[in-house]
Amino acid sequence: MEFVGIKNQGVTDYINSVLQQLFIVIDFRESVLNVSFNKGKEELNENELILYELKNIFHILSEKQVDCTETVEFCKAFIDYGGNPINVLIQMDTLEFLNLLFYRLELALSGLVTNSFGGTLSSQVVCREANHLHEIKEPFFSISLEVSGITSIKQSLKQFCESEILESENQYYCDKCGKKVDALKRLIISKMPKHLIFHLNRYQFDLNTFERIKLNSFFEFPIKINLKEFLLQNENQNQNEDQNYTLSGIIVHTGTLNSGHYHSITNTKTKWLSFNDRVVSEYNTADLENDFYGGLDHDKKKKKQSAYMLIYRHD
Repeated sequence: MEFVGIKNQGVTDYINSVLQQLFIVIDFRESVLNVSFNKGKEELNENELILYELKNIFHILSEKQVDCTETVEFCKAFIDYGGNPINVLIQMDTLEFLNLLFYRLELALSGLVTNSFGGTLSSQVVCREANHLHEIKEPFFSISLEVSGITSIKQSLKQFCESEILESENQYYCDKCGKKVDALKRLIISKMPKHLIFHLNRYQFDLNTFERIKLNSFFEFPIKINLKEFLLQNENQNQNEDQNYTLSGIIVHTGTLNSGHYHSITNTKTKWLSFNDRVVSEYNTADLENDFYGGLDHDKKKKKQSAYMLIYRHD
């Protein structure tokens, strides 16, 4: 077998989708496979045990000796923030699972996740009276983008980085000026990661029904994208350096918020593949818009399948 699928234990498709995406990221995969443990499995702490089981899965996916593997031991080892084990019969949101997995892996081996997926966001407030800059930098592993009322990833990113004017009752207290002043507030990426993960915020709260619903509205994303305009420029950067990224993976959600299924589309550089639990097949990117942008089908009915997470790699 050229590529290996992963069995679904009940509703663990969200786990399978994330693991296949992480495996395709070569530098992250190699970092996991190169981890050595200088003690026995029974001596590993809870975070190291998760990394140990992830390495075992990646090893099987690399060896390509079977049609599919399983995540039984991984799920036994995996625990949430409160120390509770995974219930394989209850589906988790893929972003929630990915964040938790990254949290555990980074505790197990500092830098493991950051080296591949770590970026930095800068929250800036500029005083309009004296141009004083107040800045807070925060690390990130993924960026959540709004989908509601927006039709493209570039449009959503522009909204994400859009400046907000703080004035009148919302004036900002500038400690350097010693008083409240009008100011500009914005969020911008100050350090791009090697692999940039976007979460498309398709799960919304409906104020009419007071229930969470899934948005299947049209939202386009290119295979190639230049993100230079969303990166904070500084004296250490080449002002002419482009930030070109290539789409390397899509986590797809089909169905409703309460009854759905996740699967992954990945770009291996030589071909595109669909990983739907144990079933692995080639994928034709000519169908991207029809399959994963959302919107309406030929009968003007809302499509039930759309992209939920996007992974781009730096060229």
